[in-house]
Amino acid sequence: MTDKTLSLLAALLCVGLPAIWLRRWSEQRQRFLPPGPKGYPLIGNLFDVPDHHEWETYSKWGEEHGDIVYVKVLGQANVILNSAEAMHHILEKSSAASSDRPKMTLLNDLIGFSWHFAFMPYGERWRQLRRIFHENFNPTAVTSFFPIQRRQRIDLLRRLHRSPHRFVEHFQHYVGATIMEAVYGIKVAAEGDPYIETANVVAEAVTEAGTTTLNLVDSFPIMKYIPAWFPGARFKAKANEWRQYGLMMITKPFERAKRETVEGTAQPSFTSENLEALWSTCSHDDPRVLREEELIRDAGAAAYEAGSGTTAEAMHTFTLAMVLYPDVQRKAQEEIDAVVGPHRLPDFNDRPHLPYLDCIITEIHRWYTVQPLAQQHRASEDIPYRGYIIPKGATITPNVWSVLRDERVYGSDVGTFNPERWLRPGLENAPRGFPSGTFGYGRRVCPGRYMADNSLFIATSSILATYNIKRAVDEKGQEIPVHERFTDGFMIHPQPFRCTIELRSAQAERLIYDDSDIG
Repeated sequence: MTDKTLSLLAALLCVGLPAIWLRRWSEQRQRFLPPGPKGYPLIGNLFDVPDHHEWETYSKWGEEHGDIVYVKVLGQANVILNSAEAMHHILEKSSAASSDRPKMTLLNDLIGFSWHFAFMPYGERWRQLRRIFHENFNPTAVTSFFPIQRRQRIDLLRRLHRSPHRFVEHFQHYVGATIMEAVYGIKVAAEGDPYIETANVVAEAVTEAGTTTLNLVDSFPIMKYIPAWFPGARFKAKANEWRQYGLMMITKPFERAKRETVEGTAQPSFTSENLEALWSTCSHDDPRVLREEELIRDAGAAAYEAGSGTTAEAMHTFTLAMVLYPDVQRKAQEEIDAVVGPHRLPDFNDRPHLPYLDCIITEIHRWYTVQPLAQQHRASEDIPYRGYIIPKGATITPNVWSVLRDERVYGSDVGTFNPERWLRPGLENAPRGFPSGTFGYGRRVCPGRYMADNSLFIATSSILATYNIKRAVDEKGQEIPVHERFTDGFMIHPQPFRCTIELRSAQAERLIYDDSDIG
């Protein structure tokens, strides 16, 4: 045998044996992947992933394949979780391996949201921002915002009296005004406020950018280099526009609050109090000051963005539910009247005595949760679950819709708005306000949920105490049909509908305009 032949054999062994081993290892590993719809070579399940109402398709896949479903799109592994058990095991018990985020080229690189700790990778900066959030928005800390929420609910009730047909705008103003005052000490304008307008545009950006698992820019990051004028690059033009609003969101209110804090004219707020605490312990030339100020700025902007959309959307859903289920409204009003009486509005300390209303708030989140698909996670290492392996690098999508529509847990009437389900055996001791997954999972659970819950409670209880919400009528006195239809997207809300919002009594009007209740 010649030297040339020996060299050739050696080369074949060096290349062939590892290739054979790699193939067998891949085949062995494939056997432990979760089941899912069969895909095609190279493109995988590209044509299986829906481009609208994904949660409904994922729920059907769960019925066919089980509570975890594996799909691969253009080489990217995706695992969809369809049960509370799977989410608890993978996102809670295995949170050390499932708290990362997938690459978000559109949101972070093009729109410029890399400052937002909800979208950033799991790491040291995320932990620093999370710490600030926990210190300032935990259940005890958020009670400091009660006076602001009381004042803003009065403004909301007055707005509903003056122009009830603009109820969606009023909800947005209520939530935006509450957040701006709590986070920055800024009192917004009565109409056309630029801060609220910025929040609305950014909410639109987040909804559109995170609409579907199949995001071509995220699948092909090289697309971010396509110029905005190139045919088919509408996403780039929109991203450039949204980027400007994101920049305004993170800089404008913080700069104003910082300037007023320096001048001594700032109203107490998250920003002013944290800046004052920082400056009291560090000299202005300390290099740590700039880093800490950036953390305060970024945490405040995240609260500004995250809270502006979700609570207003939940209030929109509440209004639709009251129109479609008048008996629920009547029972809630009877409870409020019995506990609060006719001479004052509900307050936070009334909540333990309003269990039916608490069930309504919980059911709002379950019936049509604002985010049917919780924000995606990324497996930073292999995660075992019931004999399967969720591979390292896989995108994990929690299908909250499937969990909250589980008939084994919530009964066969899951499509009905029924607050009394939360009083049934097995659910009567469930935490009120936070159905499984509505605020995220594990280490990525939304830290602003307590403030959002308080805003929703004080607004809905006060609206029910003073107003009746019912179907509108046309010129002939006929009721205008109202349908149970919701939008599509990362965050959903009812499609436009008409309703009548009218005062329950003259005493209710006096309560709304009684200045003694503002404070």
